[in-house]
Amino acid sequence: MNQYDVIEEILTALYDWNFIIFLLLIFIRP
Repeated sequence: MNQYDVIEEILTALYDWNFIIFLLLIFIRP
């Protein structure tokens, strides 16, 4: 596992979290 694999993993995780938070905000909004 080289450095770029770690960076790609972190970016993918951040994008996943942003997508989840985005969905939550849509559902929570009145």
